[in-house]
Amino acid sequence: MSNPYDKARELARSIKESDAYQKFMEQKKLIDEDPETKTMLSDFQKRQYELQLKQMNEEELSEEDSKKLQELFQILSLNNKASDYLAAEYQFGLMMQEISKTLSDIIDE
Repeated sequence: MSNPYDKARELARSIKESDAYQKFMEQKKLIDEDPETKTMLSDFQKRQYELQLKQMNEEELSEEDSKKLQELFQILSLNNKASDYLAAEYQFGLMMQEISKTLSDIIDE
């Protein structure tokens, strides 16, 4: 029987070798080298997280909150580095969700 810890390390190596991870890390490096874009992304992600928390706590989202987040997203969309980073982050997150779902489905069998 195989050792699950060895398989977990193998999975981690496979994830790090994936195109989604590689592209995400490339984009992250570019963002880290651009303090202005990094700050804009950080502000956007902070607001996005705050709104998600409100939704999880079943709090009503104000129109102003949603509008501010949408405005920030539109500004970021005009910045190629930021939009490329968000796209890479999304693809990597999607891959991780699919892996997590696969593991959960197998465990639930």
